Order: sequence, then C-alpha cells, then structure tokens
Amino acid sequence: MTKANEPPYTQKFDHGAQTFVNADGTTIKDVYDPGAEDVIVTSISIVSDDTAALNTVIYLNNGTTDYPIGLAPAPAGSGTDGTNPAVDGLASAQLPFLSRDSVGNRILKLKSTWKLRAALTSAATSGKTVTIVATVEDFEAA
Repeated sequence: MTKANEPPYTQKFDHGAQTFVNADGTTIKDVYDPGAEDVIVTSISIVSDDTAALNTVIYLNNGTTDYPIGLAPAPAGSGTDGTNPAVDGLASAQLPFLSRDSVGNRILKLKSTWKLRAALTSAATSGKTVTIVATVEDFEAA
C-alpha cells in the first residue's frame, strides 16, 4: 500500500474461497491471491459438514514456499449443523500474533506477492466438505 497522510478507508473488498473434499487429502490449496495489490484479510470463515472434527492449517506463500502460520480447529458440522458455529479462522488461539484493527479484531496483512493458502491436517470424510472463505480489503484507490 502507498503511504498516506489521511486515515485509510476501504476502497474495495474481495473474497477468496476454497473447498476441500476427501480426494484433496492434505493438499495445500490457494484461498486468496491478491494480485497486484497489498490487502488486509479481515475474516476467514471455516465451515464443515464433516461428521469428524478437522484441523485447518493456514499458510502464507511467497511464490515459492508455503509457510504455515497457524491452525484453526473445525468441530464436526461447524457452521452447517445448527449447533456448532462457523469457525472464525483469524480468532484461533493458534494465531495470537496477528495484528488487530481499530476495534480489536484480528487481521492478517497480505503482501501482493504472497498468497493465502490452506490445507487440512487429515482428509475430509468421503462425501463431506470443508469450505474456507476469506474476506479482504484494499485501501488503495481503485
């Protein structure tokens, strides 16, 4: 982002998403690629219709290497069974180092040359899915 003498205001926002199925196993997959703009990831939602609890590992990729930054556990049925809520991936106790916005919510700054990626630590149950949706904000003029 360019330097500014005024408070930043969101110029545009975007979403990135990825669904994991049994055939994906523990493969690391792209969730969001910011392209030419630096962005701030303001939320990572994780929902699962799996009958087993699963763990999602969040990665940052610099174009060559995947760097794990933490894990977000997803209880069975999280966000889909009417009992367990969707998981807030940025609020995971495994990511305590993240920056915070002006109201205290965790955020993840993502450089334009890096990608947000994720993987499961074990394969989803056959016929079940885990979906990750990231919401990002760009503060530069569109």
